[in-house]
Amino acid sequence: MNKQALTIIIFLAITALVAWEYFMPAFNDVSFLRQDLSDWQAKLNNAQDLSKKLEDLKKKYDNMTAAADRIEQAVTKNANFPALLVQMEDLSSKNGLVLEGVAFNVVKDKKTKTKTSASSVAGAKVLAMDLSLNGSQSSLKNFLKAIETNLRIMDVSVISFGEQEIGVGVSTGQDFKVSLDTYFRE
Repeated sequence: MNKQALTIIIFLAITALVAWEYFMPAFNDVSFLRQDLSDWQAKLNNAQDLSKKLEDLKKKYDNMTAAADRIEQAVTKNANFPALLVQMEDLSSKNGLVLEGVAFNVVKDKKTKTKTSASSVAGAKVLAMDLSLNGSQSSLKNFLKAIETNLRIMDVSVISFGEQEIGVGVSTGQDFKVSLDTYFRE
């Protein structure tokens, strides 16, 4: 063999040996780093998914908080007679009725009531109210619709009609007695 060919072969062998010793460990490290990169990328994707789920849960929580506030208003913590009186006065005056009197009665045992309401609230106490109203029958109808759509839960149990008062040729209104139940918790 020729001296020049032998030198080239030895040079290639030394180059291959140097490449094997120095570049192969770096190549192996790069392979491990690529595997770590894919692992960390998967963890990042997982964290982003969890972040999206957390945002969704926060939105659901905010919606539930709003619903809980509405429930709190529907079935108040205490009977709160002054607020209830103001609410009844407001509902009656907005619907053209005059609130002439109110009587409250906290029902101790619901079994003593003659009716059992399908819409009664479990675990709540019953507050019976007797309202004395004066106005027209259409005003009473509007008042009952307002009670039905009112946020606070109320069940009308009795409606009584009194005589229609007639002044000098003009109707001054009719007396109504409305008994209703509302609920509260302690």
